[in-house]
Amino acid sequence: MTLKAVLFDFNGVIINDKLLHEKLIEQILIEENILLKPGEYHKCCLDRSDRACL
Repeated sequence: MTLKAVLFDFNGVIINDKLLHEKLIEQILIEENILLKPGEYHKCCLDRSDRACL
């Protein structure tokens, strides 16, 4: 069987998972003893890759 299609979802196209994604990033940072200031996630991470955000 060969691959016939690839489904790629930018956040918000098929599902809106921005809030979930933000909470997961916050959890990862908390485990590293890093706390985000209010609005910092949106300023630094929105519309960027996880690598760029972290």
